[in-house]
Amino acid sequence: MGGNVEHPGTYNANHFVTVSEAMTLAGGPNRFSTPEETVIIRTSGDKGTRRIPIDYPSILNGSHPDADLPLLAGDTVYVP
Repeated sequence: MGGNVEHPGTYNANHFVTVSEAMTLAGGPNRFSTPEETVIIRTSGDKGTRRIPIDYPSILNGSHPDADLPLLAGDTVYVP
């Protein structure tokens, strides 16, 4: 987790973790954040780096639960 979260850093898990679970591990967005502009930064050797936009408030309010994507090894969730 990076950016404007309460506890940025690297988190390891023994199971799949979704965006909302990762955000909880990091203490959630801080007061300086823009959670609706959250992105997953995913790097794959053959496809390069992708930025996957995530509207975190839509996950929380239940309007887009499908946006609560599982994270892959090496993903970074960034909250501007």
